[in-house]
Amino acid sequence: MYKILEKRRLAPNVTEYVIHAPRVTLNAQPGQFVLVRADAEGERVPFTICDSDKSGRLTVLVQEVGCATKKMALIPVGGELSDVVGPLGEPTRLESDNVCLVAGGIGTAVIYPQAKRLAQLKRPADIIVGARNKELIMYEPELRAVAKNLYITTDDGSYVRRGFVTDVLGEL
Repeated sequence: MYKILEKRRLAPNVTEYVIHAPRVTLNAQPGQFVLVRADAEGERVPFTICDSDKSGRLTVLVQEVGCATKKMALIPVGGELSDVVGPLGEPTRLESDNVCLVAGGIGTAVIYPQAKRLAQLKRPADIIVGARNKELIMYEPELRAVAKNLYITTDDGSYVRRGFVTDVLGEL
């Protein structure tokens, strides 16, 4: 069983979970994912590893859209998940010196660990994130702390800059 250490609502229907999973975090790298099952009868759902540390804290973002993720949402802090399997998948290759990471909405979960690793390697990336509106922008302070430059766009213009991530990418 895997204990839920923390839960934080980041946007409507999007929750950050910090789970105690020391065997998973031992070898987790940016770009990998885990399979999570709320209970023994539930389906396994893949989630990007958003963050991890050697103390066993595994962070994933969960968008509540189906039965399995809605079931997870009902488990309180201190409750347990049946299974967390991973890390799975190929880690992201981060050899380049000049990197621009681009994400929209919940895709921020994918680029945050990459940005964090690049900052640790003293090669911070330019980061472009976008969402439909301000309410859906996630991990702004965390990204700002590790980015060379952080660019934010919203489709409706409710925060920083109106437009799409592709607009900023084209300008850069």
